[in-house]
Amino acid sequence: TDKTQILEEIKRFKARGLAIDDEEYSLGMRCLAAPVYNHKSEVIAAMGISGPVSRIRTEKLQDLSAIVRKAALDLSHHLGYHEN
Repeated sequence: TDKTQILEEIKRFKARGLAIDDEEYSLGMRCLAAPVYNHKSEVIAAMGISGPVSRIRTEKLQDLSAIVRKAALDLSHHLGYHEN
């Protein structure tokens, strides 16, 4: 991985509001994470799920991604975050 690839991946994460680790860190594991914002619209944490690829299957990614993003957004709202 080089700096350009990392910056491109960060742009993709920001655009979809979700980071996905598809076995890059650990073979056989898949992870999804969404940002948690505070009342100043600053990212202060992330909320995510991890599991074996046999349980977090490709065909479930869209549904699971929506669940993770909603949970992170709900927590953000509890912390005073308001979407612009």
